[in-house]
Formats: sequence, C-alpha cells, structure tokens
Amino acid sequence: MGGGQILFPQLKFLLFTLAFFSGIYPEISKLAAQTDTMICDNGGFEDDFDYYFGKAGLWLKSNNDCIPLDQNSQAITWNTLTLPEFRRFEITTSGLDTLVGINRTKFGSKALLLNNRYGHISTICDGHADVDKLIKRFKVTEENRDFTVWFAVVLEYTQNYSQHSNGRAPYFGISCNRAPESDFCLDPGLFPCKEIYYDSICHDQFDSIVVIDWTCYRIKIPKNMVDSIAILEISVADCAEGLHFAYAYIDGICEECDQGAFGSATLYNHPLDTNNLGISYNGCLDTITFCGSYTEPTICGNWLLDSINANGTVVNNLRIDTSIKQFCFDMPLEYFTDECKDFYVSVYFHQGSRHLPRVLSNTIEICPGDYERYEVEVNTGQCQDNNTSDLLSDDYYYVQVALSHLHGDTFTIERQLDDPYPNESGLYVVKADTGDGTFNLGPFYIQEGSWRLIVKFADCADTFDITPPYFCSGCNKFYRTTISNVTCNDHSSSSISDDTWTFDIKVPGTSGTYDVLPVATGLSYNVTNTINVSGNIGKACRTFTLVGGANCSSTIIVCPPKPCSSESQCQLEVSLKNVSCDENSDFYIEVDTSRIGTGNFCVVSFAYASPGDTTNTNYSRGSFSNPLGPFDEPVYIIFSKCDIYSCYCDANCFKVIYFPKPDCDNLDYRFKKADVSTLKSEEELFVIPNPLNTKEMIFISNMKHTSFEFYNSSSKLVCKGSFTGPEYKYSAEVPPGLYIIKYKNLEGKSKYYKLIKI
Repeated sequence: MGGGQILFPQLKFLLFTLAFFSGIYPEISKLAAQTDTMICDNGGFEDDFDYYFGKAGLWLKSNNDCIPLDQNSQAITWNTLTLPEFRRFEITTSGLDTLVGINRTKFGSKALLLNNRYGHISTICDGHADVDKLIKRFKVTEENRDFTVWFAVVLEYTQNYSQHSNGRAPYFGISCNRAPESDFCLDPGLFPCKEIYYDSICHDQFDSIVVIDWTCYRIKIPKNMVDSIAILEISVADCAEGLHFAYAYIDGICEECDQGAFGSATLYNHPLDTNNLGISYNGCLDTITFCGSYTEPTICGNWLLDSINANGTVVNNLRIDTSIKQFCFDMPLEYFTDECKDFYVSVYFHQGSRHLPRVLSNTIEICPGDYERYEVEVNTGQCQDNNTSDLLSDDYYYVQVALSHLHGDTFTIERQLDDPYPNESGLYVVKADTGDGTFNLGPFYIQEGSWRLIVKFADCADTFDITPPYFCSGCNKFYRTTISNVTCNDHSSSSISDDTWTFDIKVPGTSGTYDVLPVATGLSYNVTNTINVSGNIGKACRTFTLVGGANCSSTIIVCPPKPCSSESQCQLEVSLKNVSCDENSDFYIEVDTSRIGTGNFCVVSFAYASPGDTTNTNYSRGSFSNPLGPFDEPVYIIFSKCDIYSCYCDANCFKVIYFPKPDCDNLDYRFKKADVSTLKSEEELFVIPNPLNTKEMIFISNMKHTSFEFYNSSSKLVCKGSFTGPEYKYSAEVPPGLYIIKYKNLEGKSKYYKLIKI
C-alpha cells in the first residue's frame, strides 16, 4: 500500500470535513469520536462546563438581530476559549446577585454567568465591547426537539439610547441553527422600567439598568430535523461603544416552562375538561377549538394579553378571559394537513404601545385521525309484519343511526313527524347519549308516515328525511296506503256534546275501487279520501277493514285525536320512545312526556280485546311511571291530565294510543331474517301494477340490495339492473305478454316473479 500513502476516498473526505469545520467549530472535531450529546445533558451546569464551548469577540455594530458585525458590517472574528474564562464564562453558585439582588441560580446549586459588569481585562465598570457566546452541540431527537432555556439578564441602559441604539446597544440573544424561526433577541430599549443600582467598586458609574428576572424561552426544532446535529448558541454583548455592560445567568435547559418574567402560555392535548381547558372539535363546521391558560409577565408592571397566532397563522374567534387567565380560539380543520403537525401558539403581551417579545407555548401534536368531521349514517330498516297476517297498523321498522368522530361530545336524536295529530308538535327526543356508536331506534310504526330525524351535537344539527318502508301485512294492494290528517271537528257550540273526527286515506292503484269498512265504499285509488268516523271522540281507537276485491283485505286501527273543544286546556302530548320485552315475552312501553305541560298526569290501560271495559281484568289505573307494563297483549292506553283518582272520568283532556303486542323474538333492527321459505315471493320482490298497462313499473323489494334480470316469454333478456332500498321505478315500452323477473333472494338463491303486460 506504499507505506500507507493511499487512503480510501471516504476516509479522505471525512478527514477533509473535520479539518474544514475545525476552523469554524473546533469543538466539533473534539466531539467527532465521542457519543453525541443531548441538549438536556448537564442542562443545569451541575457538572460545570461539560458539553459546552465558548467563543468571544469584539464588535462595533449589529443588524439589530443579535448578529455582531465589525466596522465594515461584516461578521466579526470569533476566538475560541477554554472554559472557564474570567468574567466571560464562569460557573456561579446559589445566592443573590450582588448588584441587582436576583437569584443567581434557578434550578439546583449551579448556573452559568455569561459576561460580567466589570469587564474581563480590568475593572472599568463599562464593559469592553465584548460579545460572549456559549455553544452546545447536540443530537436532535423526537423527545428533545422542543426544549427550553431559562435565563436572567441584566442590561445597562444608556440615557442617550436613541443615539446609541442604532445596532450598538447591549443585547442578549438565543439561536439554534436547526430552528431559525426560534431565534430570540432583546435589548434594554424594549422595557419601560429601569432602575439605578450602585456598586461599591464602580461608585456612581452606572446608568439605569433593566433587570429581567428568571424567565424561559422555547426552542422548537422541526420534525424533519430529527437525527441531525444542532448547535445552540446563547450570546451576551456589552454596548458596542464600550460604555455599557450586559450579563446573564443561564440555567435549567430543558426544565418546564410554565411561568417567567415574560409570561407563559400552555396548551392542553385532551378533550375540553371541567375547567374549560383542552380541545373541542366542532365536526359540523370542521373547526377545532383550543382553550389554554397563561400567566402574565412579572416585569415592569401590568401587561395585557394582546394577540395570539398559531405557528405564525392568525387564529379565528379569539376569546380571552383575563379574570381566570384563559384563552380560546378556533382553527379550521383544513389547517392541519394529511400528516401529524406540531401545534403551538405565540402570545403577545402589551403595555400601551410597548410589546414584549413573543412567548411560545408548549407544543402538542395534532394528527388528521384525531379530529375528523362528524359523520352520521342513517339506514331505514325493512317492514316487519309483527307476526300478524293482515294488520297494517302494527307493521313497524327500525332506523339505525351510526355516529362517528364525535370525540366524546354529547348528542341528541330527535324525531319530528311530518303529520302530527292536531294541537301536537310531533317532536320528541328519541335518544340522548355521548360519543360514537351505532344505535337502533324504534320500533316506528309505518302508519305514522314520514318524519325527520334530527341529530344534534355541539353546535351542529343534521337532518334526515325518513320515509317508512311499505306495509308488508295483508294484501299487497294496500302496501302503499297512507293514513294522514287525523282531525278533530269542534262542535262545542252546537247541541252535539262531544267532538267528531275524521282522517284521510290514500291508496295507490290503477283501476277499480276499494272499501273502508264499515264506514265507506267505492273509494277511488290514487286520490285522498276523507273518512268520517261515526260517532264522537271517545276513549278507544277504531278498527277498519280495507277491501280491494276478492281475497284482498287488510286491517287498520286509527286512534282519535284529543278533544278539541277544550284544546287550550288540554296541552297533552305523548309519544312512543321505546318498546322492550322481558324473558317471558311480556312487553314494556316507554313514552316521552316532556310536552305534557303542568299538572297531574295519569294513565289508564285497557286490553285490546275489550276496549272501554273497565271491568276487564287487564284494566288498570294509576299514576304515570316509565316504563309502562308489563303487558301480555295489545293495549289501548289513555293518558290524561287530571286528578289521579278521577283519571278515567275526565272527558275534556285525554290522549288515546294503541300499542300492539310486539313480536318479541324479532324486536330488533334488521333486514328480514325470517326463514325465507315461509315467505311469499312478493314479500321479497314484486312489481306494481301487475298486470301492467303502462310503460312504467315499480319494483318493490324487502331486500337491502336487489339485482334483477327481465326476460320475455321466449327467455330473451330484455334488460337487467340493480337498486338499493325498498323501491325502484323502471320505464320501458314492452309488448303485451308474459314476462319473468329473475332475482336473488335473501339466501342468495335464484327466484322468479311473473309479470303480465296487457
């Protein structure tokens, strides 16, 4: 190898790099062979100058950013010192500063005294235009890239500051090459309070002095600098004209920064707590609210919190409570990008026209997954026939509401009927809870018609229109029947003692007529027919039979409205909230009574088989208490506002509701889960009208997702399609004849439905 004259290229480059940087930072070459230090190592100088280095120089002016320059406005020449250095870099112990009386240490028993009031050459009491710089090289880690420096500073203030402050006044500065946005610089002109201090050696030589008692400053290194090597520099400079001094105590690097002469600010990375501190997310507005605390500055009298910005961005809707020293502000979610983001605030205190240097808060990490827009998913279940063959009024369904990204917020789910009974709002709370979840709401009876589901959380409200599925009991001709506009007719001024009532019925269809027995016959399809109920409003619901031809009938039960001759005195509104069953298949009823007004409230229940018969063994009367029950058969329940002991006798204010006995084995949100083999094919999929005499047909399905193929009698495919939900409208010009619709049933088996075009 020629006596070792040939070097590997990588080694040559390494030696060149070390040689080059030795002229700038000789300490780097000293540390090259040792383990990287951390910024917090010996942060309190308890081990004297371990891990620290020092440089010194003379300066004539600055660019006002704590960067000393020579007479040509060029960077000064720095001399590397061996520490300690007399009156430049000295370790001091606990006690009071002999000039201004502040503590020389903040944590532990030692601190660094950087520069000196006497000058390092001789005791001239003016300084020597010295600038001294403490240096620490360290490795950046995820844990230490956000750290603090505690300091106390004494700055002599010239009486002719305006003449000498053109880049020549004493200063104190902190910088880190990996965090240029965290650079910090101050001089005595920033502060309105100055005091005269005397020294036995200097006699009356000093001008007024600004004293900054212990305070802290945060350095924030970006995440992309992790694993790099950083350089921390802390500088103190005498007046560049050699007339005034400055010195500082440094201690507690990496100690907590929750107070100080310049004040402090703290953010909290947890949901808003009982002290109104933390984070609240308004998912409907895509806004995050941050509420933090602060301490006021202790230097130079009273200061007020003036403004706040977040990572250099102006915050929205800033609220400051000076009585409890808290602040809140809003940030749009879009401010936080797809990656996790360091988040902190800069707070600014003012005193008249004066402002202190910005104070940085602690850093919290905000990730996109932590705060996402509230999500509400609503699914309407299929018709359940309640295990009865022809009664439409007990056909029910459930609505499933899935809430996500609520971040612990409380929510309420309300139901607002589109067609409530007269003198009633039709609005009540179905569910109130906290946090994410999937909630099965109901049962809801199809006969009640359409309604709005309103989900409220924080300051948001999402509204969903709920259209019930079609009925699934009885004859399919009446599956799309609607019952509405139940109305009381006030006859209080006539000779009729009680009120009469009516309701509207509409049945879609194509031809012929239908009957509503026993009160009306020959009613037309596709129009709204008003049914006059015989007799007056009583404490019982009425049963009607819908007949649409041979072998086609269905039953409905309609309950009367409240008597309307005394509406102003009968503020009584009751709504079903929940039905539950016990192990014996007995059922319980929970109702909403939030809108019943004031006064006593009681209930009377009758067995369905004998409505109005107070001698029936299932008859009961008593004060109201949720839930009602247990019941083992359908019931009418009379809710009354009156004296509890004469509850049934009150003829002026009562509300009658029919509650069918639920199919307890199937009382849950679901799409049909019964044995498909027991169901008629039209309960899975059928088409109306059939026979078809127009080009438009409506597919009715009890499946969540339906795929079909449409064939003619020659087995030729006419069309195919798919849809989600209970109904699909299809329009096609097809010639008269027999058609077959092929589809997959709930078990995934192929089924066939016959359609005739006439």
